[in-house]
Amino acid sequence: MLQASRSLGRLAALAALLLTANAFAYDDEKPHGFWHAEPGNIDYYVLVLGWSPTYCLHEGDARNDMQCDSEQSHDFVLHGLWPQYAEGWPEDCYTGQRPWVPSAVIEKMRTVMPSKALIIHEYNTHGTCTGLAPGAFYDVVRKAYDQVRIPAAFDDPKTQRFMSPEKVESAFHCRQ
Repeated sequence: MLQASRSLGRLAALAALLLTANAFAYDDEKPHGFWHAEPGNIDYYVLVLGWSPTYCLHEGDARNDMQCDSEQSHDFVLHGLWPQYAEGWPEDCYTGQRPWVPSAVIEKMRTVMPSKALIIHEYNTHGTCTGLAPGAFYDVVRKAYDQVRIPAAFDDPKTQRFMSPEKVESAFHCRQ
């Protein structure tokens, strides 16, 4: 089961659901560095989902993370929406002020991102590079997430699954 869990865990990388979001892309001149870039000057986003059973098995339970609460039983959760360049990515962009995610924004995202710490971290690390305020950033994140359809094969996170990363990835393709 551990090997299968690791394979599903790699799903976050494979099924990171590249959202080459034409609706979200910027057309400005793009820098090709990595860190501390100018906010809003990006090529596309990557929507990243995490498979809760693997996360909980490997570290979430040890942290007593609410995402791993057996009463709630999460399958795929939203990990983040990451700005990208054609080559590389920005992180921790300077916005002129200390990043702050209001409680109302955090609560609105808790159904798809069950960890308050993750919500705050994702904005500080990635959201600051979009040029959007936290509320606007998480509106875009929610819109992107709501377009994803989780395949029926993953409806019950308590069921053991033994699938290669390629099969998991193919389950997400062509789902309209």
